[in-house]
Amino acid sequence: MTLAGANDYTGTTTISAGTLKLGAADVLPDGSAVTVTGTLDLNGNSETIGSLAGAGTVTSSVAGAVTLTTGGDNTTTTFSGLLEDGSGILSLIKAGAGTLTLASANDYTGTTTVNAGTLKLGAADVLPATGVIVQAAGTLDLNGNNDTIGALTLESGPTSGASVTTGAGTLTLGGNVALNVTGTGPPVPRSAARWIWAGRPAPSPWPTAEPRMTSPSPPPSPARAASSRPAPAPSPSPAPTPTPTRPR
Repeated sequence: MTLAGANDYTGTTTISAGTLKLGAADVLPDGSAVTVTGTLDLNGNSETIGSLAGAGTVTSSVAGAVTLTTGGDNTTTTFSGLLEDGSGILSLIKAGAGTLTLASANDYTGTTTVNAGTLKLGAADVLPATGVIVQAAGTLDLNGNNDTIGALTLESGPTSGASVTTGAGTLTLGGNVALNVTGTGPPVPRSAARWIWAGRPAPSPWPTAEPRMTSPSPPPSPARAASSRPAPAPSPSPAPTPTPTRPR
């Protein structure tokens, strides 16, 4: 079945079997809770849905980059199916205040972005080894599982900071870590658990000080600089010359 035009219903979308194919971008209602047991084929189109659940497959049968944005209904769901590129390049965005748990391995090559709420791992190695971005209102929760990703970007805004929690798990990074601080908000919180960059342990102990935007102090003026120099030590006084006496 192909949906070729935008729809405006407020109920759920359930793909029990077969394939639901998108004939254009944004044809599913943004607030619809989607359960996939069959296949959701983005067909080269990006889509926004309320939430994602089920054990089916999300793919794209047409070449090109596509993005699935899910979580805007602020609910908590578990997806134990497969997110894959197909013939395209799939990226995933977690939106909304709820929690999306990915419970099985996925095979897309686009980025994973946590805009808000929590993206939780329900098993080990469920995220692909590609870039992950955690925005200021988002949390990546390994939930005690090990996983390997590419580069990691953490954002800190005026009122909140990105969070990565691992529990007893290990997060292996195959790329760089970027900390982006905006405004004067709180620092980006970090887990005290183990981090590994490209198979090498991160510096230990992990630094607790966070980067903040500060203005450099101006150099002191010459007069002030001169006055701040220590006074030179006084020169020692010469010893007195003895006066000769006339013999009697």
